[in-house]
Amino acid sequence: MTERDLELEDVFPCLKKSSYKITSPIDPRYNCVAFAVGDLTQFWDDVNVKGYYWPPGVPRADTLIGWTKIFEIHGYEETDNRGLEPEYEKIAIYARSDGWKASA
Repeated sequence: MTERDLELEDVFPCLKKSSYKITSPIDPRYNCVAFAVGDLTQFWDDVNVKGYYWPPGVPRADTLIGWTKIFEIHGYEETDNRGLEPEYEKIAIYARSDGWKASA
């Protein structure tokens, strides 16, 4: 068990009950939103800091509406089908019931 495993299991306790596998090293340049939308040239986040990108006119990133809009712009569509479908790439956006982002 590595220090990274312990860190992950501390943040995500359900990992302890699974057989997860770390497949790549930590990379501070990795940005999950950039990866999902296919734009690795920018670090996507709504933080108003040089080096970060958030499209003009898109609602704030800390809202469900903001995250949904980002992915709609890039061709994603909302679905109620939570099952795995090999022909589709799916993302999950987790939010609190009041619409504020809990995590992405």
